[in-house]
Amino acid sequence: MAHIQLTKADLIVTLSVKDTIAAMRHKFTIPLTAISEVEVLPEPSTLYNSPLSTEHSLRIMGTRIPGVVSEGTFTSDSGLTFLEVYDGQPALSLTVTQGHYTTIVVSIDPPDNPTDIAAAIRQAIRAATQ
Repeated sequence: MAHIQLTKADLIVTLSVKDTIAAMRHKFTIPLTAISEVEVLPEPSTLYNSPLSTEHSLRIMGTRIPGVVSEGTFTSDSGLTFLEVYDGQPALSLTVTQGHYTTIVVSIDPPDNPTDIAAAIRQAIRAATQ
């Protein structure tokens, strides 16, 4: 699962050791000004972990076990997407305007509340752009 940290200028996403191995990526630092949209996905596995999913069909690097987990870099119609999505876990989806990925989707570890985290990110973005 992902750990989210906010600074005055950046959002930092850090993955656990197990997720780092599966996703082949440990940490992201994203400028708050580069995040154009923050969305809570209550059940992202229906979009990303389904064996019939065509949303992100080509894995570039990482791990995908249909119905269980998708972790790593995948292609989509809009560009590269980073997924760290577990079946049954809510996630945050970040649309990014700068950098390697156009979308970053990460599962949130309970007891953290993805709605509260999304609200904090939106507030930090507003403060960074003023």
